[in-house]
Amino acid sequence: MPISVPTEGDVDTGGEGYDDLSPSNHPTPDNMWDFTDLHCDHYCVGYSVFATIMLFLHLMMMAGPLEGWASGNLILIGNTLMTLM
Repeated sequence: MPISVPTEGDVDTGGEGYDDLSPSNHPTPDNMWDFTDLHCDHYCVGYSVFATIMLFLHLMMMAGPLEGWASGNLILIGNTLMTLM
């Protein structure tokens, strides 16, 4: 079975996504915060609102009742980093 090497035309036939070889489709420092092509439906908005509320509740819990991540507990700090990501 011969191995085929993809050519420039084989990468993205639809012209969508970042796998297109034209440099204009890749994020640069000039366009990395341009979200005009983002299409977010009601589920996306709902999840974003829920995730933001959970993030702030998490931060309030860590800073308040747990007195600053329980004196530097690495598991709690790791949970905060995962929540932020």
